[in-house]
Amino acid sequence: GARFVAENCARRKIPYIFFSSDAVFSGEASSYQEEDRLQPLNYYGRTKQEAEEAVLLTYPAAVVMRISLVLGFPVAGGNSFFANLYARLKDNKTVTAPTYEVRTPVDVATLSECVLELCANRYAGILHVGATDSINRYELTRILARRMGFDDQLVQAQTRPDATPGRAPRHKNGIIRVDKALAILK
Repeated sequence: GARFVAENCARRKIPYIFFSSDAVFSGEASSYQEEDRLQPLNYYGRTKQEAEEAVLLTYPAAVVMRISLVLGFPVAGGNSFFANLYARLKDNKTVTAPTYEVRTPVDVATLSECVLELCANRYAGILHVGATDSINRYELTRILARRMGFDDQLVQAQTRPDATPGRAPRHKNGIIRVDKALAILK
């Protein structure tokens, strides 16, 4: 699919931004720059790596935007961490979040502004977009619970990666460096 879209954008010479993920990295390094070696731990990460390679090979003028965790409520349904969190907290249900997974999240409004700017300035290549600071998913979820008006004690720490049977392996460290984005985006 990603290659097909890249082919059509290349033929029409229109901007193409492919959304990738920090899941293309192993999560063992302290942080990741755009040029760092890809080493995904799971199927999702491998499919993102393959798509990145196909997009850039097919349409070198495209952008591969790697993101870590997008935060925001959906406009019209879909898979949303925010919506699911809000629903569980509203029903006074506990939420479990890992202490060992660190991310560099970005809010959906900022991400949208970046996309529009990249389309206008015609940047090409790989770009990391996220926060300038990192946070583990447990602390982030507690902050979000408070900001949504709920008791952060409903958020429970998950301290062991093997605590959820059947869950695909995840990269622990998703700290993507955003130095390049800071240099080229407003």
